[in-house]
Amino acid sequence: GYTGATGTATLTITPATPAVTVVGGSFSYDGTPHAATATATGIGGATVGGSFSFTYNGSAALPVAAGSYAVVATFTSTDANYAGASGTATLTIGATAATVCVTGGSFSYDGASHAATATATGVGGAAVGGVFAYSYNGSAALPVAAGTYAVVATFTSSDPGYTGATGTATLTITPATPTVTVVGGSFTYDGTPHAATATATGIGGTTVGGIFSFTYNGSASLPIAAGSYAVTATFTSTDANYSGGSATGTVLIAKATPAFANLSTPVIGEGGASATITGRLAAGNAVPVGAVVSGSLSGETRVGTIDATGSFSLTFPTALLPAGTYPVVLSYAGDGTNFNASTDGSTALTVTPAPHGIEATGFDVSAVAGVPVTRAVATVVNALGSAAAYSATIAWGDGSTSSGVVSSSGASLTVTGSHTYANPGSATIRVTVVDTLGLGLSTTTTGAATVSSLGLAAGKTREAEYWHKSAGQALIRSFNGGATHTELASWLATNFGNLYGATAGANDLTGKSNADVAALFQRLWLAVGDGAATQVLATALNVYATTASLGGTQGAAASFQVSAAGLGGRSYNVRGYGAAVGVANGSTRNVYQLLLAVNNQARNGVLYNGNHGLQDAAKELFSGLNSI
Repeated sequence: GYTGATGTATLTITPATPAVTVVGGSFSYDGTPHAATATATGIGGATVGGSFSFTYNGSAALPVAAGSYAVVATFTSTDANYAGASGTATLTIGATAATVCVTGGSFSYDGASHAATATATGVGGAAVGGVFAYSYNGSAALPVAAGTYAVVATFTSSDPGYTGATGTATLTITPATPTVTVVGGSFTYDGTPHAATATATGIGGTTVGGIFSFTYNGSASLPIAAGSYAVTATFTSTDANYSGGSATGTVLIAKATPAFANLSTPVIGEGGASATITGRLAAGNAVPVGAVVSGSLSGETRVGTIDATGSFSLTFPTALLPAGTYPVVLSYAGDGTNFNASTDGSTALTVTPAPHGIEATGFDVSAVAGVPVTRAVATVVNALGSAAAYSATIAWGDGSTSSGVVSSSGASLTVTGSHTYANPGSATIRVTVVDTLGLGLSTTTTGAATVSSLGLAAGKTREAEYWHKSAGQALIRSFNGGATHTELASWLATNFGNLYGATAGANDLTGKSNADVAALFQRLWLAVGDGAATQVLATALNVYATTASLGGTQGAAASFQVSAAGLGGRSYNVRGYGAAVGVANGSTRNVYQLLLAVNNQARNGVLYNGNHGLQDAAKELFSGLNSI
């Protein structure tokens, strides 16, 4: 019924839309561009051919800087079965840590602060902007003192492509070397050590603390002898900012040139056997001990040895020298080590013509019994040139003799003596003067002594107990200037020898001091209390304290009644105790006579050679006397 026929129509298969997958990615900033990737897949996951174009935050430029980028991938298909398509993703470029490089450094201490330095670099070594903060051993303060410092540099980036970072290093400040200066010095030998000195100075001339040790020609001993000494001063610093150091110098000790001094100029009479030249040779305090001085006088040469004080003496024969003046030339040869030679010694000897004799004239003397007297007793015509050419002996007319003192100078000399007359009355004083030059010359002259007496004893005395107690002991020690003085002991020993002098045994005060007198009183007190021995010594001390020329200055200060005569020249009635002093009961004698009478009956310092009856009488007699 039908024939075939054809018909037409249109069948359309539209292209499919592929699946677009975009991969943005996450990167660290490295200075290079970073791109996203994308794929287009079709039916069954087959890859669809075509091409992609990308935008990053709307720009086709590949991103380089750190940041977040919105990626749009647009796919253009080359497969007729697939249409184009697009996809999105995010691409992130994160900031990277900068590389921090710290330089600490090594410095020498100079009193200034020192800082580390640092750099921050990024990709390709490019500098990264930002700021640094530093710490040194944990402190922000820049270091000044010597030491080792751990440096931490903290970097804060101002470049968004980089984060901050830290770096470490070590900064070292080494101790500075101080300037050591040695002053050796130039000295002249004086027998004492001589030392160099040194200083250590630092920055700005400041003194560096520390200690020095020295060597002199390699020895630590200070140099004394003359010579040149190479000095090495080694400095050990006690300041952490400075090291030790050393320096050298020179100590030069020149030989001393001694000089002659105190040269005597003796005067002798014609015919004198010898004359001695004395003097001293020294350079200040330095003495060439044991060396010899050579001297020449009228063709005679003599030598003398120098002692530890520098003194020497040379004795020349002079018997054949006629009257005249003779030069004496002295010299010293030096010792080759510490002393130079010296030839500056010159003095002279005077030989006076032989005199016919010695001419002297005596004086009359007035004195008070019991009172020490010092008087001129004669004059001498000075024919021999000096007082040293004479000596004198005085016989006082009461059985006592003593040496006179020849003094003054010029044409007339004076003979002076000291004595205490015990008894009133008259006496003839004989003064014998002889030469000391070996000429055999002498003469004797006379004078009259008139010795008067004073009235009854009156004045402030002290009992024995006073001298035993602290006030009396202190007064004894104070006489004539202090505890070491010997005037009191000498007076006691000279005037009352059997009690306190050379024949007093253990009580001998010859050459002793005030302290020894005080100790003797205490020893006697310990033995007899206020018995005869202490009462007699108390009377002697009362005499000394009340006599102006003896201990009167200190006595007056202790409220004693002081006068020129003192207690010793005053009279006292012995009452019923005459036997104690060898006189009739009721007799009157001066106090000095009473003391002499007891002294005459003492043996080896013991009153009355131990006779208790006489000792008891003496106790009563002198106890009463000491109480007036």
